[in-house]
Amino acid sequence: MERTFTRIWIGEVESQASGLRNQESHATERIETHYAAQIESHAQGYNTGDGKDLLRMLAVDHAMAWVDIAKMLSVSVPAVRKWRMSGGVTPENLAKLAHLCAFVDLLSELGVRPASWLSTPMIAGHTVAPKHLYSEPNASTLLDLVSNGQTARDVLDALAPGWQEKYNARGYEVARFDDGSYGIISKRE
Repeated sequence: MERTFTRIWIGEVESQASGLRNQESHATERIETHYAAQIESHAQGYNTGDGKDLLRMLAVDHAMAWVDIAKMLSVSVPAVRKWRMSGGVTPENLAKLAHLCAFVDLLSELGVRPASWLSTPMIAGHTVAPKHLYSEPNASTLLDLVSNGQTARDVLDALAPGWQEKYNARGYEVARFDDGSYGIISKRE
């Protein structure tokens, strides 16, 4: 009798835990859908702009490095340099640039400094930073990370399977410097 009661009780607890996981999953999906809609809305406003102005906003207003901008857009640094000088951005690349600007604006609205946050390693002992995971489809998940909707491990598991090995710092570690910024240094120092 006691074993039967214990099995029933365990089954009920497992059922409740499963229900809570489903609720959490649905809440995360709603948040990510909300962020995706916000990114799209902001991006539409930028999509009609000039590529030079958008690049200037990312570099000057948000202190982003040209190399990071290029990497996040999946283009070369010379392509970004060309856009900066001549403004000749294709409609496809202008759309990608508009989405990045929208993402960066939303990061600012959530109270973070985009360039700093994008470059800060997510997990001690690993070199992966949000800028390594950025893509248009991943942007809403990264915004959910900023708003504490998900943990860094959850985001990494979802967006970068195998991240533990790929981004293992091995002989390096994340350190906080006197100015409050973070960086990667050799463990030998």
